Amino acid sequence: MADWLSAEQPLFKAIMLHLYASPLMSEVNGNIFDRAQVDITGNTYIVIDNTNVLEYPTSTTNKEVIAVTAHIYHKDEAHPEQVVDQTRQFMRWLRFYMQQIDKLPMEHYEVKRASLDLQETITDADLVTQHGILRIKYDVWHNVRY
Repeated sequence: MADWLSAEQPLFKAIMLHLYASPLMSEVNGNIFDRAQVDITGNTYIVIDNTNVLEYPTSTTNKEVIAVTAHIYHKDEAHPEQVVDQTRQFMRWLRFYMQQIDKLPMEHYEVKRASLDLQETITDADLVTQHGILRIKYDVWHNVRY
């Protein structure tokens, strides 16, 4: 029986707000989204959408390990030989900002750690776009009062 409210939604919102305010937002021309998009302008966009939650309750508090997955899509038809390196650079920046746990304040929760769980770069089905996949795991503790 769940006696706790999950930190999943507050964490996701904190991550999105931090990314919207980060310099990465201008690097991708404002193309950071919380769900898949149909019409996107520009050659680069980021979608933060998938989450997974594992709960570790104790007698006095609750810990959750919440994994958040980001997808980066990038193409540069003028310089196709640079697309893989450019995509990896976008992934480096995204990982940096997603792991800034001091920038993720949440009421009733505290992020103690953020670590890389997966980083992968693949060629998309169109053979032009690179698809970067990044999953960060967050150790989130519930704040309780006695």
